[in-house]
Amino acid sequence: MKKLLIIMLLPGMVFANGWAAGYTHLDIEGDTLGGLTGSYSWDVGDAWDLELGVIIGVNDTEIDGVKVELDPSLFVRTHYNVTEQFHIGLTYADFSATASYQGQSVSASGGETGLGIGGTFGNMTISFDTLEDTDMFSFQFHF
Repeated sequence: MKKLLIIMLLPGMVFANGWAAGYTHLDIEGDTLGGLTGSYSWDVGDAWDLELGVIIGVNDTEIDGVKVELDPSLFVRTHYNVTEQFHIGLTYADFSATASYQGQSVSASGGETGLGIGGTFGNMTISFDTLEDTDMFSFQFHF
């Protein structure tokens, strides 16, 4: 019986909303980093969807002579679709970064939660999430 249930649910999970790729600008207490994003989203209710993704750093910054690089970082978002074009939601991101100074490097990671809003226009989604110490501004193209 469990196998039948899994087989019935699998198409809805695999072929839901689909893949998205884009760019995310991170403002961390006034310092900026950027990364390419890739994610996959599923419909989980009438007006709800869930998105899992990764941010891969491409835009580093320097803070007081210390080079800061964004390492691959994971995020999960849940959206409530108020209309077909506007959503609000919750975001959790587990950021990883490496700081380098005079040949020495230190890596750190930590999770943050927050709220977000966004809009979908055709195949493009623009969203803004404000987390504990980080603001995320994202553009994503849906396949």
